Amino acid sequence: MASVLAPEIPAPGFSFENFQRNAFLEQKGFPAPKATKTGTTIVGIIYADGVILGADTRATENTIVSDKNCEKIHYLAGNMYCCGAGTAADTEMTTATVASQLELQRLHTGRTVPVSTAATLLKRMLFRYQGHIGAALVLGGVDRTGPHIYCIYPHGSVDKLPYATMGQEARFIQICSRDHCRVETASDSTDRGVCSSSRVQPMECSNPSFLSNIALLK
Repeated sequence: MASVLAPEIPAPGFSFENFQRNAFLEQKGFPAPKATKTGTTIVGIIYADGVILGADTRATENTIVSDKNCEKIHYLAGNMYCCGAGTAADTEMTTATVASQLELQRLHTGRTVPVSTAATLLKRMLFRYQGHIGAALVLGGVDRTGPHIYCIYPHGSVDKLPYATMGQEARFIQICSRDHCRVETASDSTDRGVCSSSRVQPMECSNPSFLSNIALLK
């Protein structure tokens, strides 16, 4: 018999204890509870003259949507932004810390900071904590060498790619990007939430199907 001092150990495997409850509710006319889709999806894509960054705006706590307007595209410098997936507090503090370091370097040198410098600072910070900072980042920006996209993982590894995705839908978006996107030069792209030769304009959308905006690269 279970007690406070000797609690009952739950049986291993799947639990179907709510099955009868759900069946009873359906008989009474109540709709069955639906699964809640959680997780972040962030995207970065390079085109001829700049980069496009996309992110959803929903933050979740387990199965609860706690914030429908969470900013997941973080400012680093005037020529670069960073999308964050994972723990919201970790992504915000990581990007804020690196943003201050980039601003100090810009003031010290009097020059625009290269995107590779931000990627180095981010990966060194994450590697130092060996994955205990839950920040998966897509860094995008433009400097004198052109547009750049970096995919930075929580343990500090980095990929430099023409397009990058992270989050729960990353595999699906990678397939879509590979099959349906190609790089093109668009002179009228400044009103589409993209990056010109000297600045990055972030684009956020509260629509879960925000990735349809990537179709402008076709």
